[in-house]
Amino acid sequence: SGDFICEMMVHSLDLMSWALGDKLPIRATGTGGRQVRVEEIYGNVYDHFAIEYEYPNGVKGYHFSRQLEGCSNTNNVSVAGTSGMGLVDNGPGVHELRGKNKWAYSGEKNNMYETQHEELFAAIRKGKPVNDGVRMANSSMLGVMGRMVAYTGQTITWDEAMKSNEVLGPPMDQYSRDLIWKENAVAKPGITKFS
Repeated sequence: SGDFICEMMVHSLDLMSWALGDKLPIRATGTGGRQVRVEEIYGNVYDHFAIEYEYPNGVKGYHFSRQLEGCSNTNNVSVAGTSGMGLVDNGPGVHELRGKNKWAYSGEKNNMYETQHEELFAAIRKGKPVNDGVRMANSSMLGVMGRMVAYTGQTITWDEAMKSNEVLGPPMDQYSRDLIWKENAVAKPGITKFS
C-alpha cells in the first residue's frame, strides 16, 4: 500500500524509468490531493497526483494520474525526443515510434502476464535467471518519492527520499493480531512535514 501512486501507477513510473535507461532522478516536485474522495470511507488516500521527476542533463519525466469516477481514462507512457516520440498506450494496445524512425508493433497480441512467466521460466531453465530486484526496488521508490512530494508539497531529492524516516503505519513494536490502527490524517501539502 502507500496510496494509489505506489499501488497502481508505479507500473507507469517503471516504464518511464525503463525509457530513461533506469537512471535515478535527482529530485522530484509535485502535487496531489482529494477533490472527490472527501468521505471517510476512502480513508486517507488521494484521488490525484501530478509529479515532475528531474533527471541528470535536464531530462524531465512527468506523471499525472487520477482515480475519479465519471472522468475519461487513459493509461499510456509517452517519450518525446529530438527525433520523434515513443508511445505505449495500454488502452487500445498501441506501441509505436513516431517521427524520424517510424515503427509500430504489428506482431501477435499476447497476454503480458503469461509472456512474463514464460520468459522467467525459460531464463531459469537456461541457467540465467532474471533478477530485476534492484530495478524494481528503484521503481517502487519512484512511487514513494512521488507520494512524499505530493503529501508534503516540497521538492525532495532522491537521496533525501532514501534517507527518510517516514513511517505510515504503527511503530513495529505495536504490531499484533489485536491491533486496531486508526489511520493517519489526510496529508496536507505545505502542512504535512517531510521526515
